[in-house]
Amino acid sequence: MKKWTIGMLAVALIAGAGIFRVFAEDKPKPELITGSIQCLYCYMSGSDMGQSNDGCVERCINKNGMAPIIVQEGTGDIFVAVWKNGDSAVKKLTPLIGKKVNAQGVVYRKKGMNVLEIGIVAEGM
Repeated sequence: MKKWTIGMLAVALIAGAGIFRVFAEDKPKPELITGSIQCLYCYMSGSDMGQSNDGCVERCINKNGMAPIIVQEGTGDIFVAVWKNGDSAVKKLTPLIGKKVNAQGVVYRKKGMNVLEIGIVAEGM
């Protein structure tokens, strides 16, 4: 009986460690995204897919309430920008329109869409 109890305890510990590992791996880790601040509409409707002017981007984001995006340098991947804790991404990112930025935060990917929950952003070099 004692061997059976020890064996069951070992199985429970191994299973518990496996479950813990699965949940630990599912938690997204912060990533650093380098790119430019754009408006999704301006970016997608630009004649060169992204060669939109800053006036269009600023007007769409500030006046029309379009979501700001970050177009990643090198890959061209698009990240819809939201701000950690629900703060306004529009207010925080408007001064950086048309500039290269480094944004760090948690990236959520689902069915081909990327959302970057920004924690820190700074003008890039």
